[in-house]
Amino acid sequence: MNYQLPLPLEDEYYSVAVVNEVTERLDALLKEREEEDAAIRSELSAAQEQLGEAIESGLTPLTARVAEAESKLATLWDAVFTNITGNPFTVVLSSLDGITVTAGVWNAAKSRLEC
Repeated sequence: MNYQLPLPLEDEYYSVAVVNEVTERLDALLKEREEEDAAIRSELSAAQEQLGEAIESGLTPLTARVAEAESKLATLWDAVFTNITGNPFTVVLSSLDGITVTAGVWNAAKSRLEC
C-alpha cells in the first residue's frame, strides 16, 4: 500500500518537519484502521450471536426427534432380539405441564428430563 509519504531530499539527512508530517499521517491512518477494525469486530460479534441463536433454536426440535427415533429403535430392537415378558412403553413429552417431577429436572429448551 502506498501512503504517499514525502521522501527526504537527497541533500537532507534528517528533517524534523518531514518526520513530524509522516508521523501524523501514520497516526491518522492507524486510527482509521483501528476504527474500521472495531466496526468489523462488532459486526462479526453480532453475526456470531445470531448464528448461535439460530443453531440452538434449530437443534432443539431435532434433538427431540432424534431422542424419539432412538426410543423407537430401542423398542424395535427389544421386540426383535430379546424375550420381553413385561409391558415396555416409551413416553415422549414436549412439556411437563400438569405433571409433577419427583426426580430430575425438566430442561424445557431441550425437551428432556435430566437426572
